Amino acid sequence: MQLRSSKVNEFRLWGLLLTMGGMLLMIVGLAGIVFDWGQAGRIAAVIFMLIGAVSMLGSMGIYFFAG
Repeated sequence: MQLRSSKVNEFRLWGLLLTMGGMLLMIVGLAGIVFDWGQAGRIAAVIFMLIGAVSMLGSMGIYFFAG
């Protein structure tokens, strides 16, 4: 017997994964500034912060849709 979760729980799982992934990407981006990697660190920080923010917005959209 295979247990199946509801579609809402699957949406919530993807929302949670996007939230955690976005926060992790933002923390990795912050390392470029904290450890003072120079100009390349600042560029990496901007890129990772933007990708993390888009991921967080995507999770917000999923939660809005599922809720």
